[in-house]
Amino acid sequence: MNKKASFKNSVFPFLLTILFVFSIRWFLFEPFVIPSGSLIPSLLIYDHVLVSKYDFGLRLPWTKTWVANWSEPKVGEIVVFRSKHDDSYFMIKRLIGKAGDRIKMNSQGVLFINDKPLERHKVDLSDPQIIKKYTELAHPKRLKQPVSHVEVYEEQLNGKKYLTMYSRWSMRPRTFEYTVPEGEYFFMGDNRDNSSDSRAWGALKRENLIGKARLVWLSCDSMLSSLPFLCKPDSIRTDRIFMQIN
Repeated sequence: MNKKASFKNSVFPFLLTILFVFSIRWFLFEPFVIPSGSLIPSLLIYDHVLVSKYDFGLRLPWTKTWVANWSEPKVGEIVVFRSKHDDSYFMIKRLIGKAGDRIKMNSQGVLFINDKPLERHKVDLSDPQIIKKYTELAHPKRLKQPVSHVEVYEEQLNGKKYLTMYSRWSMRPRTFEYTVPEGEYFFMGDNRDNSSDSRAWGALKRENLIGKARLVWLSCDSMLSSLPFLCKPDSIRTDRIFMQIN
């Protein structure tokens, strides 16, 4: 076999492998790291999540152009999307309302959709069974503040149950009212008093959507300072590995 043939035989499989890997990332799944605490306690800082990009349709790689739309994101799901003001910045929030929905929150943090309050129940943070069920609630480092400073509720939206968190002494006003424009989506963080979301920057167009967050495949309390995209081995949160995202 001559050198030219040998080169082709080695390069082509390599290129096909690269194409295969990138195709998965473009069209099927992509990993993201949670950079902020806006979804605490549902998702923690440095949770590594796997996002399915095929749920809503097919988009041209590296663009915001959808070439096929076959489903809509469901209210209650956690979705990754491009920031409304910076296409290079990705955000993750929970979808609260879609076109035509009237969304309102009162000063106690109760959320109303089309004038109907969402069902919610306060979580007793002193109950050992609660702590056992939601292990992250026992760690102030994971909540980013002392447990005594927060109130946690189990909220239900569109059949999904999840936790929301409020600061006991928040200075931010909670009350707001908003009607979602046609073809747009309203997102909120579960850490209700510490989230930059649609309450601040309005609803989001479909072109900004990336995909649905499916599972936490890795999680840690801190990252390596020399390699900030890698977890410190001694800080891995084993209880969250392969955790389904609700």
